[in-house]
Amino acid sequence: MNPIYLFFFVALFLCAIVVFVFWRVMSKASSVATEVNFKDGVMSNVAVFQEQLAELKKEYGQGTLSETEYELSHAELTERLMQDSQTHSEIKNASAPASSWIGLAWGFLILIPIASVGFYMLIGQPLTVDPQVVAAMQGDDQLTPERLQSMAQDLEKKLSAQPDNAEGWVMLARVQRAREAFDLADVAMQKALALTKTNDLLIERAEILAQKNSGQFEGEPWAIIRGVLQSEPNNGNALLLAGSASFAQGQYKDALSYWLRVQAILPADSPDAAPLADAIAQARQKLGAPITTGKITGRVSIAKELLTQTSPQDTVFIYATAVEGSRMPLAVIKTTVAQLPYDFLLDDNSTMNPQFKLSSQSEVTVRARISKTGNAIPQPGDLTATASPVKVAQSPKLQLIISGP
Repeated sequence: MNPIYLFFFVALFLCAIVVFVFWRVMSKASSVATEVNFKDGVMSNVAVFQEQLAELKKEYGQGTLSETEYELSHAELTERLMQDSQTHSEIKNASAPASSWIGLAWGFLILIPIASVGFYMLIGQPLTVDPQVVAAMQGDDQLTPERLQSMAQDLEKKLSAQPDNAEGWVMLARVQRAREAFDLADVAMQKALALTKTNDLLIERAEILAQKNSGQFEGEPWAIIRGVLQSEPNNGNALLLAGSASFAQGQYKDALSYWLRVQAILPADSPDAAPLADAIAQARQKLGAPITTGKITGRVSIAKELLTQTSPQDTVFIYATAVEGSRMPLAVIKTTVAQLPYDFLLDDNSTMNPQFKLSSQSEVTVRARISKTGNAIPQPGDLTATASPVKVAQSPKLQLIISGP
């Protein structure tokens, strides 16, 4: 089902539940109130009847009323009481008819969804539930030029009615960028920035401008990058782009410096860690520096009796730490149980922090750890294998067999 239709169907269903509960509570409350009023009215009539009957008995006892007059008056009072009770019963049955409550319930059932959708359209981000837009933002491999153009046209149409939707302009800029319509992408991004100016969006515009200039960063792209780094020195996107810009201009030392700063703040399990390590290696190679000055090779496998305790998608971390001192990994790689047995290589290209390289140690501890959660921090229940100490310069191929916690 189209996510938009599903969203509104669920919203309507929930509104119906709310209206039903409201109707039940209100109708019950009305019934209770009517019942109370009915009882009060009847009891009031009974009290009057008793008072008048007592007066009749008093007069009869004093001899001012004959027996015949007393009986006639008594019968008249009794009939009047019955008539009043019947009148109250009719009023009770007539009050708050079911049709009025049904009408009110249907009114709320129609009004609440309309009001909710209208309010969402006013202050929400309806473009974000558009499946085509979501597919574009997620980098769908099946996107064709025709489909991208259709998405851009749809977004432009929606934004003409919602010109203050900053997120919509960002989406349009990204779709136009995917179409390689960089001029149009820049126009859309400038409109987004006019509504919400953030450093990450500024860096995205710098990328678009560089693409407009055939990969050249001179001028405005570099000015944007420097401005962002001045206000936020550790902005990862700005550092990455500064490294790319420097590398493209042949300034490999500057590129290496920017990328090493990113690597120092990048989580070990980030999907960008491996590509960044490759970029750093290329920069070092361009500078004539050795790519690798220390390495450890080996194979990680798992004991057969533990296979039932794991699933193929479980994450496997393979990493080296100093034998003593900090437990910060000097080098780390990641795979899955499905890839076991796995032949690995740990070296300076897989370092997490350029200040703590594998080659800086003569001996290290090497561990392999299976994590069901994919958490880079060890958790209770993780399955592990450890080898220590391992000589970095002349280690033979390690055999790590994961056989227990």
